[in-house]
Amino acid sequence: MPGSMGLRVALAGALAGTVLGAPPASVAEAPSSVVDDRAYPGAEEIFAQHGVRVIKGDGNIRYVADCAADPDLLRVERLVGSDLKTTCFEVRGPRGFLTLELANAFLVRGADRTVTAKATFEGETDTVTVPPHEYEAIGNGDATHTLVELRVAGTPPAGETSAHPFVARVEPADGRACSGVLIAAQWIATTRSCLAADGNVAAGAPPQATGVTLGRADLTRSGGHTTTIAEVVPRTDRDLVLARLTAPAEGITPIGLASTAPSAGDQVVAAGYGRGAADWTSDVLRSGGYTVGALTATTVALTRSAGTATSTCKGDAGGPAFRSVSGSHQLLGLHSRSTHRGCFGAGNDNGEDQAIEVRTDDLGPWIDAVLTPPARQNPLKNLLAGATPTASSSTENWGWALRLVNDGAREGLGWSSLDPPNAQRIEWLQFDLPQPQVMNRVDLFPRSDGNASGFNFPSNFVIETYRNGSWFPALQRSNLPNPGNKPMRFTFDSPRTVEKLRIRLGSGRLFQFAEVEAYLSDNLLADATVTASSTIENWGWSLRYVNDVRREGIGWSSDPVAGRNDWIQFDLPQTRTMNRIDLYPRSDGSNAGNSFPATFTVEAYRDGQWRTVVTQTGRPHPGAAPQRFQFPPQPVERLRVSTGSGLHVQFAEVEAYLSNNLLADAVTTAASSTENWGWSLRYVNDGVSGADGWSSLDPPAADRPEWVEFAFPGARTLNRVDIYPRTSGSTFPPDFTIDVFRGGTWHTVVSRTGHPAPGATPQRFLFPAQDAERVRIKAGAGRLLQFAEITADHI
Repeated sequence: MPGSMGLRVALAGALAGTVLGAPPASVAEAPSSVVDDRAYPGAEEIFAQHGVRVIKGDGNIRYVADCAADPDLLRVERLVGSDLKTTCFEVRGPRGFLTLELANAFLVRGADRTVTAKATFEGETDTVTVPPHEYEAIGNGDATHTLVELRVAGTPPAGETSAHPFVARVEPADGRACSGVLIAAQWIATTRSCLAADGNVAAGAPPQATGVTLGRADLTRSGGHTTTIAEVVPRTDRDLVLARLTAPAEGITPIGLASTAPSAGDQVVAAGYGRGAADWTSDVLRSGGYTVGALTATTVALTRSAGTATSTCKGDAGGPAFRSVSGSHQLLGLHSRSTHRGCFGAGNDNGEDQAIEVRTDDLGPWIDAVLTPPARQNPLKNLLAGATPTASSSTENWGWALRLVNDGAREGLGWSSLDPPNAQRIEWLQFDLPQPQVMNRVDLFPRSDGNASGFNFPSNFVIETYRNGSWFPALQRSNLPNPGNKPMRFTFDSPRTVEKLRIRLGSGRLFQFAEVEAYLSDNLLADATVTASSTIENWGWSLRYVNDVRREGIGWSSDPVAGRNDWIQFDLPQTRTMNRIDLYPRSDGSNAGNSFPATFTVEAYRDGQWRTVVTQTGRPHPGAAPQRFQFPPQPVERLRVSTGSGLHVQFAEVEAYLSNNLLADAVTTAASSTENWGWSLRYVNDGVSGADGWSSLDPPAADRPEWVEFAFPGARTLNRVDIYPRTSGSTFPPDFTIDVFRGGTWHTVVSRTGHPAPGATPQRFLFPAQDAERVRIKAGAGRLLQFAEITADHI
């Protein structure tokens, strides 16, 4: 410590004054954000009266005008002109921060706990750690520095678990504060305005480092679960974002999701770490009762019920509004805006009393789709095959039986409701799955017994899915014609996680299905109406097989005539955006790849005009390998594959996608590859992640590093690679790199050592966006590598 410091310490004195009270009340106006910007209340008054510039804080370090009020006050010595001034602060808890501007500060005396002080001078920052009741110089003690931050980060004592442990405190790095709610072990929901001041949040890494605390009744105490946000998925139609946590909140039960909207007059609970009525700190979880008011498509208004002290306040943004049903909480919405009625510093008696919530009751399927990694099971697998069927009624003779409705036999008879029907009985058919599955499509197969084909197929019905204690409507159809023996496919708006599936059929009619199946399929042609210039409808060939999800064997064949160009066309139920078509050759033994056209075009129809999106000439015999063709994303009403004349054209299956997987059409190579027992290099980017994929050779070579590489048709920008392990995860490498090739050089973008065994969980790796001509996953020598699927994306 410089020799002059003792004199400066001796000169340190107290200023007369009082602890600052609450600022004057102001009139609450239209609802505004309830994100806490941490602005210090009454800052301008403090500056005007005392010349002390305080800016932001969490309320746990506060300016005190009377330095004699407490011997444990934190004291800052500074020069004001030629006078020595002492400025004091009260430290209220084991943690806290305050940003400020105190020019010409030269000395800090600690309070009853260690304090960190930051000061700046000519663009440089000096950080000083000040022990309790000790003095430390700022800079060289020459009164040239400006004090800009005080921070306390002690060890807090143990605290109690909150009454609603699923409520989260969310703290972005810019110093603001808000709330959130745990909706799954590793996901919270909060507002976009919480994570970015302008609400501009893009999918991917969070816009800034953000901490999350769950389970604490008092944030100044220890306990609960602390982590950070690793990834965000925003909604574009409302102030809402889902955020994936770096570490799951084990031991804390997520809140359930409501599937029906609240009604005006309903009583709900709102909770969050917002400011209270008497103080501006927001360290304590608060909750209260509220009454539902007006609803819009994306918001619901709340007003305080009797006994609730405030509307939602600053710091509550992203916290939950929920109701209780049979002892379980159901999330209805997130706090977004408020008139701040009753909140500290916002005026207690003026303005309208209203909180505006972002609705979540209609987002169950979207939330499920985000939380569930894509394609966790084989898209060719009927997800109802092992389900337990139940029904409102069932005919169990004359060839009908409930057990036949998901036995894999699509032809003939299956399940029938009781005949004669009961006018008072609502008929339904339900499937309880052994474990939750992600699906987006249901196929209903009519009875197909000769002249009776299609009889008693329902013209009106609703398909519902069950998840987390609630039924959600998936789709509804009315006035359908008799389908004959044609399977009827119905695609949901988005994939959803399903525990039970139910078809509600109505009353007073007889209903019959040969088979019911469900799938997770992104194939945009699965429910298209198919026509062709010609078709062979025997010997195992049929036009209806060309989009029936079965990629192997035979499917559709033209019936060629010299001089006639053959084509196959898919009319979509509605316009869909797509950027890829997959053509599957016949794959029946030695005939595999025969009659696959060497020359053809793919055309997309929209706005009354056909446009060519793919042209191929002189393609080699493909064998059984699927042929993938990318084109620019575009809306499509119909899709057509056209070929030359006089030759058979045969496809086992035709599929189309809107695919973000940049590796889908890449050329794959590997250091080694197993090409039997269900393994093949061509499976590593075939869109199937729930089955065997690619395996290096077994046993591995001790001197050969193993790798799998993807070469793009042209350079592409990417910033994410997802690696899907084989279902056991046992051969996922602990040590590996992800490399990209550009400009003649390989660049490592991800490096892992000691990566834990993932089981069947997809592993996602984010890195700065960059151009790449190739992508490679590389591990060391002597190790067996097996991946079900690898995808890349630019988000």
